[in-house]
Amino acid sequence: MLVFTTQLDAKSLAYKYHAPDGSVILSDSLLGLPFVLVEQNLHTNYADFSMKGTVAKPMKESIALRRVNFLSAVDAAVKKHEIDAALIHAIIEAESAYQPEAVARTGAIGLMQLMPGTAARFNVSDSNNPIQNVMGGAEYLKYLLGYYKNNLKLAVAAYNAGEGAVDKYGKTIPPYRETQKYVKRVFSLYRRNLTAKSLTSNSLKISMN
Repeated sequence: MLVFTTQLDAKSLAYKYHAPDGSVILSDSLLGLPFVLVEQNLHTNYADFSMKGTVAKPMKESIALRRVNFLSAVDAAVKKHEIDAALIHAIIEAESAYQPEAVARTGAIGLMQLMPGTAARFNVSDSNNPIQNVMGGAEYLKYLLGYYKNNLKLAVAAYNAGEGAVDKYGKTIPPYRETQKYVKRVFSLYRRNLTAKSLTSNSLKISMN
């Protein structure tokens, strides 16, 4: 007999547990004792990505407070470009720590650190405007994911170093220390964001009786 406590699609569930009564719990949230975790599988549409690996530490309070100011900008970009919000937030945190006034020594500007050429390419007239900046950065990320056939590592590497650098090295992560550290940083933040997202969701129980 199947007992559903919510209307969740089982294919999207991330965690599988054994309960003390012998039943199996499928959940998209982290459960504590007495449930025993036996399998974890957060699904994404991206190639070359796994939940295995380093997960970033919890967000600092100062960053979390700034993040709240840009939730609507990220949501708008998600709706228009169909990019995972958890990924956009990972890029913003890695690039600027949610500081819209950030300017890099390379000339990159704003929340998603757009270079002037990238801003022009994606019709961003004012990179200091958070809404435009996030919209342009998300569109660039969407383009990169398409260009690299949903290979997340290559798309993230290209966001940092440019498509030319990734292509130059045979569509691999360029051997630049900064870029390699950047990819690892974004992946750890993305894993943390996905896990945090699952914590806010409900669970579904399948009874084995």
